[in-house]
Amino acid sequence: MIIKARNLSKVYNQNSEAEFFGIKDVSLEIEKGELIAIVGPSGAGKTTLFNMLGTLDTPTFGQLEIKDKNILSMDYNEKSKLRNEVIGFIFQQFRLIPTLSALDNALLPLLVSESGIDLPKKEKVIQLFYKYGLKNQLNKYPSQLSGGEQQRVAIIRALVNEPDIILADEPTGSLDSKMSAFVFDTLQRIHEEDGKTVIYITHNMNLVKKASRIIKIEDGSVILDETCGY
Repeated sequence: MIIKARNLSKVYNQNSEAEFFGIKDVSLEIEKGELIAIVGPSGAGKTTLFNMLGTLDTPTFGQLEIKDKNILSMDYNEKSKLRNEVIGFIFQQFRLIPTLSALDNALLPLLVSESGIDLPKKEKVIQLFYKYGLKNQLNKYPSQLSGGEQQRVAIIRALVNEPDIILADEPTGSLDSKMSAFVFDTLQRIHEEDGKTVIYITHNMNLVKKASRIIKIEDGSVILDETCGY
């Protein structure tokens, strides 16, 4: 079991008249190597759940374990270290630094890791640019890249520390249908070839159908959790 959540709840504006639940009593067990789509209407709690599973936010109630580690007992530095080593993040808006080249953007997680950047690691990242069709974009800035190219740089950045888990929040939401298919094929390739656990939020039903498991959220609660083929 790579992720185990028990009765996770996130309360906003707690103890006030405006109190509401972002998620409520969510329990999940996620095995290594799953390809999971999280779906639901806007405001359902998908991003709140994403932030909880990625340790970007702290639940108000409940328990969370990632790789058998109790996340709620960790301090800020311990959670930061776990995020950098175990989880790779991909966001809808890419979040690339405009003043850095594509290669330097991808190298950022190594820069903040304990081991740092050495030549073999840098060469390995460069090979990822070749693998994902970006060999001519290494030294270009984000403004010189298409949306699909920027998202592939973001995917490489998520992979550089060889994480066990990839969390993607609407990774194709800013792309056209052709580029969306290309980016998702890249994620699927990561899942199949590298055995990564890939969890992605999407409104794209074509991408939902390709998941091995679908989790549907409404009003902060899981209303559907089913395994399927793809």
